[in-house]
Amino acid sequence: AISVAASLSAAGAVLNAASVRWRTLPAAESCAIIMVREEDLPMATVALTRAGHAVSPPGRVCAPAPTEDQAAPQKNAQYVGSWSLLKREEPVGSTLEEHPAGEGPIRIQAPSGLFAEIRVPAQPESFA
Repeated sequence: AISVAASLSAAGAVLNAASVRWRTLPAAESCAIIMVREEDLPMATVALTRAGHAVSPPGRVCAPAPTEDQAAPQKNAQYVGSWSLLKREEPVGSTLEEHPAGEGPIRIQAPSGLFAEIRVPAQPESFA
């Protein structure tokens, strides 16, 4: 098991590298709490999680989960299914790419709006 001192040293090195101001408070016998200023919380959370540390409680370091729109499945029904993508726009009205019918990537979309896009790479002529 890793000692509290070693854990604090590792987390402290990450926070120092991210220029986050921090301090510790002793908690239980084998635990310590790292405290950061509220304005440094997002930067500290990102730095620590990227380094593999757990940050909690989630309600204090993350925005709350949005409420679910119960009508979303009905609103999105016309966009659910799978199809070959013809055009990608970002933002809407600004075309990034276009594909002939049946040759674009395959998109599979759920009622929630979550989608997966499947792109099959073109084979070099030497493999044809």
